[in-house]
Amino acid sequence: MQPCVLSGRLLAVLFALLAPAHPYSLTSPPHRRHPDLRAVASAPPAPNTVDPAAWAAKTVAGAPGAEAAEAYYDAFAVLAADPSFAVDAWARAPLLISDPLPGVADSFTLADVEEVVEADFLDAGKGVADGPAGWQMAPVSLPRGNSFEDAKMRWIDVRAALDDGTVVFNSAGGLIPKLAAFSLAALDAFELPNCLNLYLTGRGVATSAPPHTDKQDVFVLQARAQFATPPRNSPARNSRCAIRV
Repeated sequence: MQPCVLSGRLLAVLFALLAPAHPYSLTSPPHRRHPDLRAVASAPPAPNTVDPAAWAAKTVAGAPGAEAAEAYYDAFAVLAADPSFAVDAWARAPLLISDPLPGVADSFTLADVEEVVEADFLDAGKGVADGPAGWQMAPVSLPRGNSFEDAKMRWIDVRAALDDGTVVFNSAGGLIPKLAAFSLAALDAFELPNCLNLYLTGRGVATSAPPHTDKQDVFVLQARAQFATPPRNSPARNSRCAIRV
């Protein structure tokens, strides 16, 4: 993932659809609302018939992130029902959607990250590019003593790690309620299991993660970024935020 030149930091949300890469091997439960992508070469999916508002009211009403989750569901459902996506992109080729997807921007910000890190016992790794060796991972924090509080990762640990690398919260969709709503959106739109990871990339880092391939289809959504560079102490100097499903 190659970040833009931004002020502050990027949060990236990354959704990995946990299905084999070959389109003909995808399976699905029998109670489908949308056709699966198993036979996309000859029978593209039919248009989605579930209204996003109705989905949100039934699935995530009152939950953290419900409004943004509705927008995520709408975007994913449109893709799932698009014959050109099913035939040309799914499990075949990269797809860049340059137009902003409604509801994604600011759907998860550094303020959200700080809140959940301070309120819960979370873990994260720091990835640093290592030339030909690829990407090396290290813990964001180590226990400072024997107590629960001494073992807990703090927000200041996350901020320090962002100075020279990318902070990765693996399986964040299963740990952070707001992101869990986004995972549900992908689950119901594609009717495939998924895993949501959260990436934070520090200001001035040229490459968030080195080029690599995955065994599953991955959606990368940039939830927060700024293209101007404000002064170092400016409140606008936030991380880039990407969500990977």
